[in-house]
Amino acid sequence: MTQFESLELLYNQFNNLSDEIKSMVENEEYSDISAKLEDKNKLINKIINARKTVIVADEDKPKLEAMDKQLMEKDRENLVFASQVHKQLGDELKNANKHVKMNNAYDQSPEATSGVYVNLSE
Repeated sequence: MTQFESLELLYNQFNNLSDEIKSMVENEEYSDISAKLEDKNKLINKIINARKTVIVADEDKPKLEAMDKQLMEKDRENLVFASQVHKQLGDELKNANKHVKMNNAYDQSPEATSGVYVNLSE
């Protein structure tokens, strides 16, 4: 396996990991995403280090540029998608807080509904 093929393998791993993270967001598996994001950061560091050491032949440069472009575009799309989900969850949380406040405001405590006994015979 050449150095460039190893670099291609890293790019493919990154693309697959990005797809997996997006799928986890879609399926609302938020607790598992942090581990995947750590893996993604490690993979980014591997790609950066590989890019520094790999000597790219002239015929491979267009392919590498296309892979870079695809990687950045997919990451940008995932960021936009995650931002939309974040906004949606924030809106749902605001609505839930409003409902809780309204329910608390109109919820009558047992003391308010029961009568007060006053002895008027004295």
